[in-house]
Amino acid sequence: MRRVEIDLAALKENFKYLKNKAGVKVLAVVKADAYGHGLIPCAKAASEAGADYLGTALLEEAIAIREAGIKTPLLAWLTPPGADFARAVSLNIEIGVSSLAVFDEINALPNARVHLKVDSGMGRDRKS
Repeated sequence: MRRVEIDLAALKENFKYLKNKAGVKVLAVVKADAYGHGLIPCAKAASEAGADYLGTALLEEAIAIREAGIKTPLLAWLTPPGADFARAVSLNIEIGVSSLAVFDEINALPNARVHLKVDSGMGRDRKS
């Protein structure tokens, strides 16, 4: 059995270094349980290291981050119709919108912040 340990202090230092080198705002992607390394500990470490945003695929992950008390701006980008958008907006989670159906649901809510997801033809499932 293989085991991976994450040194959160090293993660913070590496993140600070990369952000400093980049010289721009940086979104730390913590989707899929931070790629199996622990959603909350990694999100907290990235936030403490100065992440300008945190990114999750699923709204449930974003909600868990907010419930853990992490206040860093947060984007969830895989949001199907019927998701709990009202809760997301109340928790100050920005929502990725990839369809008119999702847009219509979110547009009905006050103070919703959205990011439009546009298919530019670079998707993995594209057939040549």
